[in-house]
Amino acid sequence: MKFLLTSIILITLLTFYNPAQGQVSLKDAIDQNLVEWEIKGESRSPHYVRPLVIRLKNPKKKSITIFAKAGTYFISNPPEFQDLLLAKSFEILIPGKEVAVIRAYAFCTESHNSCPQNDVAYSISEPPNPDLVDLAEFIEENRYYGKSIAQNAVWLVADNSELSRQNLGGSPSDLRSFMLELTGQEISLEAPDGHYSFQDNEEYFTEYQNPAVSEISGQFTIQMPFDGWVRVGMFNTQGILIREIYDNPNCRRGEHTFSFSFDANYYTDTEYLFKILIEEELVLESSLRTR
Repeated sequence: MKFLLTSIILITLLTFYNPAQGQVSLKDAIDQNLVEWEIKGESRSPHYVRPLVIRLKNPKKKSITIFAKAGTYFISNPPEFQDLLLAKSFEILIPGKEVAVIRAYAFCTESHNSCPQNDVAYSISEPPNPDLVDLAEFIEENRYYGKSIAQNAVWLVADNSELSRQNLGGSPSDLRSFMLELTGQEISLEAPDGHYSFQDNEEYFTEYQNPAVSEISGQFTIQMPFDGWVRVGMFNTQGILIREIYDNPNCRRGEHTFSFSFDANYYTDTEYLFKILIEEELVLESSLRTR
Protein backbone atom coordinates (compact mmCIF):
# COMPACT_ATOMS: atom_id res chain seq x y z
CA MET A 1 0.00 0.00 0.00
CA LYS A 2 2.85 2.38 0.86
CA PHE A 3 4.50 1.66 -2.52
CA LEU A 4 1.21 2.26 -4.34
CA LEU A 5 0.65 5.61 -2.56
CA THR A 6 4.20 6.73 -3.38
CA SER A 7 3.68 5.76 -7.03
CA ILE A 8 0.44 7.76 -7.24
CA ILE A 9 2.13 10.86 -5.77
CA LEU A 10 5.11 10.47 -8.10
CA ILE A 11 2.91 10.10 -11.18
CA THR A 12 0.92 13.20 -10.16
CA LEU A 13 4.10 15.26 -9.73
CA LEU A 14 5.53 14.10 -13.05
CA THR A 15 2.31 15.09 -14.78
CA PHE A 16 2.38 18.49 -13.07
CA TYR A 17 6.01 19.24 -13.98
CA ASN A 18 8.47 16.80 -15.43
CA PRO A 19 12.05 18.16 -15.62
CA ALA A 20 12.89 15.42 -18.10
CA GLN A 21 10.53 17.06 -20.59
CA GLY A 22 13.01 19.93 -20.66
CA GLN A 23 10.70 22.92 -20.65
CA VAL A 24 7.82 24.56 -18.80
CA SER A 25 5.56 27.45 -19.73
CA LEU A 26 6.15 30.83 -18.15
CA LYS A 27 2.74 30.73 -16.50
CA ASP A 28 3.31 27.28 -14.99
CA ALA A 29 6.79 28.24 -13.83
CA ILE A 30 5.33 31.24 -11.99
CA ASP A 31 2.31 29.37 -10.62
CA GLN A 32 4.49 26.51 -9.36
CA ASN A 33 7.19 28.80 -7.89
CA LEU A 34 9.83 27.27 -10.14
CA VAL A 35 11.35 30.72 -10.76
CA GLU A 36 11.64 34.06 -9.04
CA TRP A 37 10.13 36.59 -11.40
CA GLU A 38 9.52 40.23 -12.18
CA ILE A 39 7.63 41.50 -15.23
CA LYS A 40 7.71 45.24 -15.93
CA GLY A 41 7.08 47.69 -18.74
CA GLU A 42 9.89 49.24 -20.76
CA SER A 43 9.72 53.05 -21.01
CA ARG A 44 12.34 53.40 -23.75
CA SER A 45 10.55 51.14 -26.20
CA PRO A 46 7.45 52.24 -28.12
CA HIS A 47 4.43 50.19 -27.13
CA TYR A 48 4.49 48.18 -30.38
CA VAL A 49 8.13 47.04 -30.34
CA ARG A 50 9.57 45.52 -27.13
CA PRO A 51 7.55 47.14 -24.33
CA LEU A 52 7.84 44.21 -21.90
CA VAL A 53 10.83 43.14 -19.77
CA ILE A 54 10.69 39.71 -18.11
CA ARG A 55 13.33 38.91 -15.45
CA LEU A 56 13.54 35.32 -14.28
CA LYS A 57 15.84 33.73 -11.71
CA ASN A 58 16.28 30.00 -11.45
CA PRO A 59 16.65 29.31 -7.69
CA LYS A 60 17.53 25.64 -8.22
CA LYS A 61 20.87 24.06 -9.10
CA LYS A 62 19.41 22.31 -12.14
CA SER A 63 18.78 24.15 -15.41
CA ILE A 64 15.26 24.94 -16.52
CA THR A 65 13.86 25.94 -19.91
CA ILE A 66 11.03 28.49 -19.90
CA PHE A 67 8.82 29.26 -22.88
CA ALA A 68 5.88 31.54 -23.66
CA LYS A 69 3.76 31.45 -26.80
CA ALA A 70 2.49 34.32 -28.90
CA GLY A 71 -0.93 35.26 -27.52
CA THR A 72 0.12 35.14 -23.86
CA TYR A 73 -1.70 38.02 -22.17
CA PHE A 74 -0.25 40.35 -19.51
CA ILE A 75 -2.38 42.65 -17.34
CA SER A 76 -0.97 45.86 -15.89
CA ASN A 77 -0.82 47.09 -12.32
CA PRO A 78 -1.89 49.88 -11.97
CA PRO A 79 -4.73 49.31 -14.46
CA GLU A 80 -4.61 52.75 -16.12
CA PHE A 81 -1.68 51.47 -18.19
CA GLN A 82 -2.14 49.30 -21.23
CA ASP A 83 -2.31 45.52 -21.01
CA LEU A 84 0.05 43.67 -23.35
CA LEU A 85 -0.26 40.81 -25.84
CA LEU A 86 2.87 38.76 -26.54
CA ALA A 87 3.58 38.95 -30.28
CA LYS A 88 6.54 36.59 -30.60
CA SER A 89 7.10 33.33 -28.76
CA PHE A 90 10.29 32.77 -26.81
CA GLU A 91 12.13 29.89 -25.21
CA ILE A 92 15.12 30.34 -22.94
CA LEU A 93 17.38 28.00 -20.98
CA ILE A 94 18.23 29.31 -17.51
CA PRO A 95 21.14 27.51 -15.78
CA GLY A 96 20.94 26.84 -12.06
CA LYS A 97 21.14 29.96 -9.85
CA GLU A 98 21.28 32.20 -12.96
CA VAL A 99 19.13 35.16 -14.06
CA ALA A 100 17.63 35.66 -17.53
CA VAL A 101 16.20 38.88 -18.96
CA ILE A 102 13.84 38.81 -21.95
CA ARG A 103 12.90 41.98 -23.82
CA ALA A 104 9.72 40.66 -25.36
CA TYR A 105 7.88 41.69 -28.51
CA ALA A 106 4.35 42.68 -27.52
CA PHE A 107 1.47 44.98 -28.45
CA CYS A 108 -0.73 47.15 -26.28
CA THR A 109 -4.41 46.21 -26.19
CA GLU A 110 -6.12 49.34 -24.81
CA SER A 111 -5.72 52.38 -27.04
CA HIS A 112 -7.28 54.68 -24.41
CA ASN A 113 -4.70 53.88 -21.69
CA SER A 114 -1.12 55.03 -21.19
CA CYS A 115 1.82 53.12 -22.65
CA PRO A 116 3.96 50.80 -20.48
CA GLN A 117 6.49 52.36 -18.09
CA ASN A 118 9.43 50.95 -16.13
CA ASP A 119 7.53 51.03 -12.84
CA VAL A 120 4.40 49.30 -14.16
CA ALA A 121 4.14 45.67 -13.07
CA TYR A 122 2.57 42.91 -15.16
CA SER A 123 1.18 39.46 -14.50
CA ILE A 124 -0.17 36.73 -16.78
CA SER A 125 -3.92 36.44 -17.28
CA GLU A 126 -6.42 34.96 -19.71
CA PRO A 127 -6.97 37.21 -22.75
CA PRO A 128 -10.34 39.00 -22.65
CA ASN A 129 -10.95 38.10 -26.29
CA PRO A 130 -9.80 34.73 -27.72
CA ASP A 131 -9.47 36.36 -31.16
CA LEU A 132 -6.38 38.11 -29.80
CA VAL A 133 -4.60 34.76 -29.59
CA ASP A 134 -5.43 33.97 -33.22
CA LEU A 135 -4.21 37.44 -34.23
CA ALA A 136 -0.96 37.06 -32.25
CA GLU A 137 -0.25 33.73 -33.94
CA PHE A 138 -0.87 35.32 -37.35
CA ILE A 139 1.44 38.23 -36.47
CA GLU A 140 4.20 35.86 -35.42
CA GLU A 141 3.83 33.60 -38.44
CA ASN A 142 4.01 36.57 -40.83
CA ARG A 143 6.71 38.48 -38.90
CA TYR A 144 4.59 41.56 -38.20
CA TYR A 145 5.84 41.83 -34.61
CA GLY A 146 7.49 45.18 -33.90
CA LYS A 147 5.47 46.92 -36.63
CA SER A 148 2.91 49.67 -36.10
CA ILE A 149 0.50 48.25 -38.67
CA ALA A 150 0.06 45.16 -36.47
CA GLN A 151 -0.49 47.39 -33.42
CA ASN A 152 -3.50 48.89 -35.18
CA ALA A 153 -4.78 45.39 -35.92
CA VAL A 154 -4.55 44.49 -32.22
CA TRP A 155 -6.39 47.66 -31.20
CA LEU A 156 -9.12 46.96 -33.74
CA VAL A 157 -9.73 43.50 -32.27
CA ALA A 158 -9.29 44.49 -28.61
CA ASP A 159 -10.90 47.95 -28.61
CA ASN A 160 -12.87 48.07 -31.87
CA SER A 161 -11.00 51.31 -32.50
CA GLU A 162 -12.26 53.21 -35.53
CA LEU A 163 -8.99 55.14 -35.80
CA SER A 164 -7.10 51.85 -35.91
CA ARG A 165 -9.37 50.55 -38.68
CA GLN A 166 -8.62 53.69 -40.70
CA ASN A 167 -4.88 53.38 -40.04
CA LEU A 168 -4.99 49.81 -41.37
CA GLY A 169 -5.98 51.19 -44.79
CA GLY A 170 -3.45 50.22 -47.42
CA SER A 171 -1.98 47.46 -45.24
CA PRO A 172 -0.68 44.25 -46.88
CA SER A 173 -3.34 42.05 -48.48
CA ASP A 174 -2.70 39.08 -46.19
CA LEU A 175 -3.33 41.23 -43.11
CA ARG A 176 -6.46 42.82 -44.60
CA SER A 177 -7.85 39.38 -45.53
CA PHE A 178 -7.11 37.97 -42.09
CA MET A 179 -8.75 40.94 -40.34
CA LEU A 180 -11.86 40.62 -42.53
CA GLU A 181 -12.15 36.96 -41.61
CA LEU A 182 -11.50 37.62 -37.92
CA THR A 183 -13.63 40.73 -37.37
CA GLY A 184 -15.99 40.92 -40.34
CA GLN A 185 -14.77 44.47 -40.98
CA GLU A 186 -13.58 45.52 -44.42
CA ILE A 187 -10.20 47.26 -44.46
CA SER A 188 -9.72 49.95 -47.10
CA LEU A 189 -7.30 49.36 -49.95
CA GLU A 190 -6.25 52.99 -49.68
CA ALA A 191 -3.99 54.38 -46.96
CA PRO A 192 -5.42 57.35 -45.00
CA ASP A 193 -4.22 60.87 -45.78
CA GLY A 194 -0.61 61.38 -44.81
CA HIS A 195 0.54 57.78 -45.26
CA TYR A 196 3.00 57.65 -48.13
CA SER A 197 5.77 55.30 -49.12
CA PHE A 198 9.27 56.38 -48.15
CA GLN A 199 11.54 57.93 -50.74
CA ASP A 200 15.04 56.63 -50.14
CA ASN A 201 17.91 59.16 -50.23
CA GLU A 202 15.51 62.09 -50.61
CA GLU A 203 13.93 64.55 -48.22
CA TYR A 204 10.75 62.87 -47.02
CA PHE A 205 7.65 65.00 -46.59
CA THR A 206 4.48 63.83 -44.86
CA GLU A 207 1.48 66.13 -44.89
CA TYR A 208 -1.58 65.38 -42.76
CA GLN A 209 -5.05 66.76 -43.61
CA ASN A 210 -4.17 68.53 -46.85
CA PRO A 211 -4.89 71.39 -47.18
CA ALA A 212 -4.08 72.27 -43.59
CA VAL A 213 -6.19 74.92 -41.89
CA SER A 214 -3.69 75.62 -39.15
CA GLU A 215 -0.40 74.12 -40.21
CA ILE A 216 2.22 72.82 -37.78
CA SER A 217 5.44 71.67 -39.36
CA GLY A 218 8.88 70.49 -38.36
CA GLN A 219 11.98 68.68 -39.51
CA PHE A 220 14.46 66.12 -38.22
CA THR A 221 17.97 65.44 -39.48
CA ILE A 222 19.84 62.32 -38.42
CA GLN A 223 23.24 60.88 -39.28
CA MET A 224 23.00 57.15 -39.95
CA PRO A 225 26.24 55.39 -38.93
CA PHE A 226 25.22 52.28 -40.91
CA ASP A 227 22.49 50.98 -43.22
CA GLY A 228 19.44 50.06 -41.15
CA TRP A 229 15.77 50.33 -40.28
CA VAL A 230 14.57 53.83 -39.40
CA ARG A 231 11.15 54.83 -38.12
CA VAL A 232 9.79 58.20 -37.07
CA GLY A 233 6.53 58.31 -35.13
CA MET A 234 4.17 60.98 -33.81
CA PHE A 235 2.86 60.12 -30.31
CA ASN A 236 0.53 61.73 -27.79
CA THR A 237 1.80 62.57 -24.31
CA GLN A 238 0.60 59.15 -23.05
CA GLY A 239 3.14 57.62 -25.40
CA ILE A 240 0.51 56.24 -27.79
CA LEU A 241 1.31 56.25 -31.51
CA ILE A 242 -0.89 58.67 -33.47
CA ARG A 243 0.69 58.47 -36.92
CA GLU A 244 3.85 57.03 -38.37
CA ILE A 245 5.78 59.63 -40.36
CA TYR A 246 8.51 57.43 -41.78
CA ASP A 247 9.20 53.70 -41.97
CA ASN A 248 12.19 52.59 -44.02
CA PRO A 249 13.77 49.18 -43.34
CA ASN A 250 16.61 49.95 -45.76
CA CYS A 251 17.71 53.45 -44.84
CA ARG A 252 21.23 54.08 -46.16
CA ARG A 253 24.22 55.23 -44.19
CA GLY A 254 24.64 59.02 -44.17
CA GLU A 255 22.58 62.12 -43.45
CA HIS A 256 18.79 62.03 -43.82
CA THR A 257 16.18 64.74 -43.33
CA PHE A 258 12.57 63.98 -42.39
CA SER A 259 9.96 66.74 -42.72
CA PHE A 260 6.34 66.74 -41.62
CA SER A 261 3.30 68.99 -41.54
CA PHE A 262 -0.14 68.53 -39.98
CA ASP A 263 -3.38 70.37 -39.33
CA ALA A 264 -3.65 71.39 -35.65
CA ASN A 265 -7.43 71.68 -36.03
CA TYR A 266 -7.54 67.94 -36.71
CA TYR A 267 -4.77 66.81 -34.36
CA THR A 268 -5.99 68.84 -31.41
CA ASP A 269 -3.70 67.89 -28.52
CA THR A 270 -1.61 70.74 -27.19
CA GLU A 271 1.56 68.66 -27.31
CA TYR A 272 2.91 65.73 -29.30
CA LEU A 273 6.07 63.65 -28.99
CA PHE A 274 8.19 62.67 -31.97
CA LYS A 275 10.39 59.59 -31.63
CA ILE A 276 13.10 58.26 -33.95
CA LEU A 277 14.03 54.58 -33.83
CA ILE A 278 17.08 53.07 -35.50
CA GLU A 279 16.61 49.32 -35.77
CA GLU A 280 14.59 48.85 -32.54
CA GLU A 281 16.36 51.38 -30.34
CA LEU A 282 14.98 54.82 -29.46
CA VAL A 283 17.67 57.35 -30.41
CA LEU A 284 15.77 60.65 -30.23
CA GLU A 285 12.62 61.98 -28.57
CA SER A 286 11.44 65.54 -29.02
CA SER A 287 8.25 67.35 -27.97
CA LEU A 288 6.29 69.83 -30.03
CA ARG A 289 3.61 72.16 -28.66
CA THR A 290 0.81 73.13 -31.02
CA ARG A 291 -0.42 76.15 -29.07
